[in-house]
Amino acid sequence: PGGADGRLPFRIVDSYFTAGTPEYEKYWFSQPMDPNKFGDKIGYFAKTFAKQPVIRPLWKDAGTGKDGSPVTEGVHELTRDTPIETFAEMVFSVEKTDFREYFELTGNPKWARFNEIGLLTGIRSVADDGREEYKQVLQFSALTFSNEMLHFEKDLSIIYRVYSA
Repeated sequence: PGGADGRLPFRIVDSYFTAGTPEYEKYWFSQPMDPNKFGDKIGYFAKTFAKQPVIRPLWKDAGTGKDGSPVTEGVHELTRDTPIETFAEMVFSVEKTDFREYFELTGNPKWARFNEIGLLTGIRSVADDGREEYKQVLQFSALTFSNEMLHFEKDLSIIYRVYSA
């Protein structure tokens, strides 16, 4: 509904975020919103993780769906034959300000909800106007879930794991 392809912007603001502000380092992939629906507004369609991604190696020594014990230094000296799983773990936070502006501007704050988050890849670069921005943005994966209502004043944290093979 917000973007040309049905994406909702995390934030809709009057002007681009300014360098040096927390929002400048947090929200990305800015695009002008449809002026017929939103006026002269900018939508931010991507957001950084709440924490830097961490590579986690774990022994597969726990039950199904549970984390195993951490792999420690010196693992190459062990004769243990338990498999190891390795993944990148990222923590994503949906803050109480995210997505809401879209629903408020469309006159539907009681319908504020979302049910999918996509993981994007891109190259951080400098736009023609001097702002830092991502280019060559592609969706890497998507996490779909039941509608998450946003009419409560709450933040939501999602732990996102990408496993290696």
